[in-house]
Amino acid sequence: MKRTAGLLTKEFILVLTVVILVTGVATCGKSTPTAYELTHSAADAEYILSWDSIVSRCPDISTYDKLETFVHRGETTQFAPGEPISLEEDSPAAWGSIRGVRTEWEGNSFRSFGVFTMFFETAEYLDEYIQLMQMSGFPVQEDGDFVTGVLESGAPMQSVQLLLAGNHCCIILMDVASSEESLFCGKDTLTEFISMARSNITSLEITPLPSEIPEREPGEGEPYEWQEVMTVRSDELPPPVRVPEEEFYNELWFDDRPLMQVFNFVIDKDWRFVMTATGEVNTKFEVYTTVSLPGEQLSSYAYDQVFSLYSETVTITREQPLGEEVEPPVNVEIKVLFDLPISWVITIEK
Repeated sequence: MKRTAGLLTKEFILVLTVVILVTGVATCGKSTPTAYELTHSAADAEYILSWDSIVSRCPDISTYDKLETFVHRGETTQFAPGEPISLEEDSPAAWGSIRGVRTEWEGNSFRSFGVFTMFFETAEYLDEYIQLMQMSGFPVQEDGDFVTGVLESGAPMQSVQLLLAGNHCCIILMDVASSEESLFCGKDTLTEFISMARSNITSLEITPLPSEIPEREPGEGEPYEWQEVMTVRSDELPPPVRVPEEEFYNELWFDDRPLMQVFNFVIDKDWRFVMTATGEVNTKFEVYTTVSLPGEQLSSYAYDQVFSLYSETVTITREQPLGEEVEPPVNVEIKVLFDLPISWVITIEK
């Protein structure tokens, strides 16, 4: 069971890396005085925050192979072997850069550091991603001409994410380590990097996109209207119980076996859940979803998503497309796991 938990958590962190690039956040700010004209290439990300400046303050990073890629709208590139990164043709982000390092998994031991830089050509696209980031559970706030955000979690999986957005650009720094490891940089150093990036983003001169980066193609038809299927409240279910030892939970997220509540439903198309959770700040919780075909006991696939309460009440929206390996309708089981008591409401929509 521990081996399974480790593999699922590894996948979660890799997916998180992609999600942050594709569903990042940005806002619009002024850009005076100007000192650097955007070239819409990897050089822009290097100007905003240079890799040398990162290594000089976090020298341990230099002992690992640097992973990096630059991707523009409508393109797919490789971040690492077998790890494609894409920006769809309707992506609000015109381009994105990822630079980082990570260790190989050894048991439950892991370290990762990443710098995500994005460019958005209109204020409307930026505002759209502010909303998406907030819906994903990332707290953001206005800070002068910028938007900033900090998202942290503690043991057993340490994670610090800092966000800065303004003047058409967004940068996100992410530092992750398992409990027995140390972070590559830490929050204080990441805060220094954000200050450096803020100064450089302010000095940018925004230039038109080159012809090889296509304009955003809007989605076809009217915006999709989600329809409510059901709403489930924690106080309407049996009281929470401790997760049995033989059942899966994210062992790298919780210090001890968490409490759990479970509910089931049948769905016939892509769906999403909108969850509002209330409890003590820094409470950790997990939404573990398994999907199976009718009449089958073994699940076809599962989603493992972990969160923490950065305020007393948090609302999170997550889309859950049906996998290609299943034909609807399918059975869905959702386990809500938490280390401290919380109250929650989940609305299922399709």
